[in-house]
Amino acid sequence: MKAYIFYRQLFDPFGDHIMVGGIETYLMDLSEILIEKGIVPTIIQSSLVDFEKEFNGITIKGYHVKANNIYKQLYLKIKDKISEEDLVIWGLDRASVKIPHKRTISIQHGIPFDYYQEEIKLHRILKKCGFGHFLKRVQRNRAIKAFKNSTIQVCVDYNFWNWYRTFCLPEEESNIYVIPNYAKVNKLKEHRNIKAGEVLKIIFARRFVRMRGVEEYIKVAEHFKNDKRVSVTFAGEGPYMQKIADVAQNSNNIFITKYQSGEAVEFHCDYDIAVVPSIASEGTSLSLLEAMAAGNVVISTCVGGMTNILLDGFNGFFVRPNNSSDIIKIIENLLLDEERRKIVSNNAVETIKQSFSFDIWKKKWNIVIDNIYKQ
Repeated sequence: MKAYIFYRQLFDPFGDHIMVGGIETYLMDLSEILIEKGIVPTIIQSSLVDFEKEFNGITIKGYHVKANNIYKQLYLKIKDKISEEDLVIWGLDRASVKIPHKRTISIQHGIPFDYYQEEIKLHRILKKCGFGHFLKRVQRNRAIKAFKNSTIQVCVDYNFWNWYRTFCLPEEESNIYVIPNYAKVNKLKEHRNIKAGEVLKIIFARRFVRMRGVEEYIKVAEHFKNDKRVSVTFAGEGPYMQKIADVAQNSNNIFITKYQSGEAVEFHCDYDIAVVPSIASEGTSLSLLEAMAAGNVVISTCVGGMTNILLDGFNGFFVRPNNSSDIIKIIENLLLDEERRKIVSNNAVETIKQSFSFDIWKKKWNIVIDNIYKQ
């Protein structure tokens, strides 16, 4: 048996190196589950040149296709290779295509239109002309249509499922499975346990893009610039790199680094507070879970599936999106309260072990794969 997993780009457009991101990590780990079950996975992606790569025992095939209807073109490239017993997995549900194959699974990674993308020119124009709500309605309809394309739908959070239930009929929910994201707690090392008066290490480990709240974290960095009580680190890459470098200039406590996705939990163990200030489009964020697994005190915006993970003040703290002053206020309070940091840190680790471990995620995916072969 084989599984064909469709995703825009696991490797860069020339097939030279793997992309770093939550969904990319997710699909690689899912591929390992398939291999254990005797199912051979192949990841199909778009690219600028045709290529075939082997990575950790997984085949990745890139096809040069036109910009429109990418996933339909990718499917047509390998349609004749798919047998009746094979699986087709859409790595992103909104990229799914309605096909006659009966063993299809789509993965819903969070609502992608829960904020207004004013950085897109067309969106700015529509909003200015009074058509902003019309655009939102079109996006909702597209999301519902895409969600129905597959035999089984997997959601990474209850937030999307609850939203979808306001539109669908009861019988349309029978093949929906909620499998929250995970952190690999078995890779834990001893996390920092600093005392009052020691430097508090704060980390933002996300893509440097607006949607992930990098603008708010830049404001946090500016507030604490050269403050001897804290160090402020940006870990990642993206279009805001130059702006971050400008803020870090002439500073002795603002740092820029990066890490490998497979080392995320271990990397976070060297920090005390993790800020996850996403504006929108979050399922159960891998970045949030990895930080919690490492014993970080997390400060997160209350968007998407984040609300399925945190209890404010128990295993982390919630702030409003687009509000750096709330983040700064919590950090200031945590600087003075060593006992609070310790309690929240321990609760975060226990939350991951009991509800969001890799082993739990793996068991739930095994159930989904077994069930699709019963249909």
